[in-house]
Amino acid sequence: MAERVLSPCFGAIPHARPLRLVAGNALTALALALSTPALAGADAKQSRIPVTVEVQRHFTTNALDEPLAISDWYTLMRGSIDRTFAREDGYTKLAAAFEVTRYDTVPIEDDRAIALSAEFSQKFNPAVELRGTLSFSVLDVGDDLLFGDFVLGTRQLKFLGGAGAQLGIDLGDGRTLVFGLGAATERPGLTHFEDDIADPLQLDPDQRQFEASIKFVQAVGVLRYGGLAAARWLDVDPLGDPPVALGSRVMLVQAEAGAKASSGAEVRVALGTQLLQGEQDIFRQARPSYEAMFAVPYKSFQLRGLAFARFETQDTDDPLASWLRRYELEGSYSITKPLAVGLGGFSENKQNLLFENEERSRGWYAQVRYDAPSNFSVTLRVDWSKTVKTVIDERIDTVDTFLAVRKSF
Repeated sequence: MAERVLSPCFGAIPHARPLRLVAGNALTALALALSTPALAGADAKQSRIPVTVEVQRHFTTNALDEPLAISDWYTLMRGSIDRTFAREDGYTKLAAAFEVTRYDTVPIEDDRAIALSAEFSQKFNPAVELRGTLSFSVLDVGDDLLFGDFVLGTRQLKFLGGAGAQLGIDLGDGRTLVFGLGAATERPGLTHFEDDIADPLQLDPDQRQFEASIKFVQAVGVLRYGGLAAARWLDVDPLGDPPVALGSRVMLVQAEAGAKASSGAEVRVALGTQLLQGEQDIFRQARPSYEAMFAVPYKSFQLRGLAFARFETQDTDDPLASWLRRYELEGSYSITKPLAVGLGGFSENKQNLLFENEERSRGWYAQVRYDAPSNFSVTLRVDWSKTVKTVIDERIDTVDTFLAVRKSF
């Protein structure tokens, strides 16, 4: 299935393959909607140590996620632990997470990842709060190179690191000003080939990302509105001729509005303009961008939707970027208090800007979930997706079915 979009609005429609731990896009998170300002961090002051473990058993019709479909069973296991240390004027939170994927007959696709993070909040006075985050991840990624019907496995170690800070200032009368800064780095190691058929090679370049933003929010009852200006610089080390990836600069200016009722109903809308400029002026273009979501609960039923259009510089096969449009819709119904069913779908169009290739993806999922007492749950789920790549003329169809058991302590 096409890569999933992480959203603070609601859990996005998951990937048919294991989700890898990757550095988040802070600009996208800031731009999505009017999230709670940095001054609202009181709910983090907890002292217990939550631990969550989940085991999934999958059957997929396309283990390689390629036009050459090979079916396989695989097991995914993930877990997380965090601890919050509360203070009178803030808190510190430490967290760790891991994820392991193991295929029964296609071990070249096995993945392993571990992530560490720290978050802190410090109030200097009732009107000023500083929040900061640090993160570090190590990924052992298995992949493949396809040559007709010949599949060559590859393996690569990646190191990801990031840091960010937000300064929130309460201006009074429901007005808040938030300044943000962030930086991230990705350092891929050499790519090793199956059976050492060739010497290891550097196939992916080192990347560094820097972000800055300023956001104004006005709250009037349940309504929040305001504006956001943000910029992201992506610096990429030269690699290959022509280069496999290019640096870029993305500028964003947008207006935002949102409201949330006591019933849980919520709507958020952001309209603006994004400017993308590639290094050495290889590309320069401004496009209107938008992001919108809604959530409507009614008794035992809940309907949620998400739509956005933006430049995508991280998750793209293009050396520079893609223009990404995605739409999601999902509904859930609680048959009884512990038993619920869900159904959702997505449509995605990703236009490569330099390669001129276009990826058109569609998919849906259906699931049944049982939430037992003592934070124990069981989920049975089916995902289907189809991706068509126009210029290179590829079609990728995948059906993934899994049973998941999750326990929180």
